[in-house]
Amino acid sequence: MDQPAFDDIIASVWTEPEFPNPEARYQFERAHAEEQFRRDYEIWETANRENPPRVEFVSSIPGGPESVWKTDARDEAAIASSLRHWIGVFLDQELRAYGDLLLSKGTPGSEAVLSFEQHADELLNETFTRKWLYGLRRVELSETEFSERFWVLRSGTVARSRHEFEGRGWKADVDIGLALPRVGGPSGPALPANASITADAAPAEAAGPPREAPTASPEQLQDAHPMDDRADRRAAVDAYIEECRKAGKRVTRTDIWKKAGYKSRTEFERWERNDPNRPNKSAHERFTGILAEKPHLK
Repeated sequence: MDQPAFDDIIASVWTEPEFPNPEARYQFERAHAEEQFRRDYEIWETANRENPPRVEFVSSIPGGPESVWKTDARDEAAIASSLRHWIGVFLDQELRAYGDLLLSKGTPGSEAVLSFEQHADELLNETFTRKWLYGLRRVELSETEFSERFWVLRSGTVARSRHEFEGRGWKADVDIGLALPRVGGPSGPALPANASITADAAPAEAAGPPREAPTASPEQLQDAHPMDDRADRRAAVDAYIEECRKAGKRVTRTDIWKKAGYKSRTEFERWERNDPNRPNKSAHERFTGILAEKPHLK
């Protein structure tokens, strides 16, 4: 039995537990991210200690074929880059879980963004020491040469996670505001019942429905991309969730993987991040089928 089929069987019999509060869910998701990173790290360390990639040179004669020459020297840049990739996957999962915690607790937008940034900084510093430097030492890479290469994650994975969370946080504030009791009438804009107006307040704009930024549909995303990149897959899922919201139906990622027949989120997360170590054709067909057929809208 191949690994994807085995993973499907395990996912079908394991059920994610119910959580008494948002903090308990966050602790579970943090532990899940740590456990997955350690599995990926063990594979990485074993491979790069026993059979590391080698430096290659390509040479060619004008008009002739190229020749690839493999040396005995380790490709240390490739080794460090692959470790950074797995750390990036961990950071992405952990920060999404922390963002979910803030939103579940109803933290106001500006406060939530600030808390998210502080948590991300603390997590980066902790990860630098416990994962990055530890990994460099284990495979005998120079800390002097490679330690600074870690911080590209701040402007990459962490910046992207912050951007995504900020959008979710402000959207949650808007949704809360729209749900408040409203006062006013045809002669003026509707305001929350607990709002106050000061004498020097700027004139309000004419009342009207809130304008929303255009969002690509799942079909548009699938037409534009083959969803062979984790950013494409996440964007397609976000677009589907937003489409359901506009139709008055609240759909989460949990609803999607349950609709696909899974009892845990493991295969969905592997598919969404396009895990190169665990490709699963069956999972890909199930999740892309849901995005195309839109069963939650029927």
